[in-house]
Amino acid sequence: MLIDWGSTHNFIEQSVVTKFGLQVVCGKSVQVTVRNKEIIECTRRCMGLSFSIQGFIVQADFYVLPEATYQAVLRVQWLATLGPIQIDYKELGMTFI
Repeated sequence: MLIDWGSTHNFIEQSVVTKFGLQVVCGKSVQVTVRNKEIIECTRRCMGLSFSIQGFIVQADFYVLPEATYQAVLRVQWLATLGPIQIDYKELGMTFI
């Protein structure tokens, strides 16, 4: 799981969707520029996925990418739900209420 300040949306890799049999819906298209600068059209999403990160329950919607460096990427959509966040770059941690 990558928490990425530079991504515009939450993403999940297709292999994770397949492995866990996650439900996918088709909808509004989003253009995604991936690491190698290739532009991918994403129309498939997993809605309302719930999972735990260090005991904290996360619920978010994810666009499905065919291949990705990370199995999942969390960005603004999820981070905005946390309210104020304190980041410690030296210790590589973040604190929120």
